[in-house]
Amino acid sequence: MSYEIIEITFLVVLASLILLTAYQHYILMKLRKRFDILVSALNSRTLKSYVKTVEARQKKKVVKRYLVVKALNGKLDGRRLNAFIRKAVASLYGAATVSLADPKVLYVNEDRGKYVVRFRSPYRWKLLVALGLLQKTKGIIIVPVKITGTLDKARRLADE
Repeated sequence: MSYEIIEITFLVVLASLILLTAYQHYILMKLRKRFDILVSALNSRTLKSYVKTVEARQKKKVVKRYLVVKALNGKLDGRRLNAFIRKAVASLYGAATVSLADPKVLYVNEDRGKYVVRFRSPYRWKLLVALGLLQKTKGIIIVPVKITGTLDKARRLADE
């Protein structure tokens, strides 16, 4: 009698293993189909073109621009104005933005009170807001005249 129980138990375990193996095979086949669909999607033209456009956006070069400004209430030293602008940007947006925007006074026309400030183009509005903050904190009235793409044109505007 005990041999019959052992034999029946063995057959039940064997049948359950066979069913489990068949179910695992079924699951693996489903996963393989989904994986094949995923691989075919990765090889599609639309995905490749999308990846190219994303890569192109990331490789875009950050262009430097030149801002011609005029000080209305007096003449400033170029170094002092440079320090004021950097402090204003840092107080508004933080030290990281100062290094990313990289504002720097490159040209000074003391006779006319005009200055040329170089900066990186994505930070244009942040720099203009910082110039407005200078009026409030330091009492320096600085009016932006024009933003140009070349230093020569900015110097010509500063000399006018």
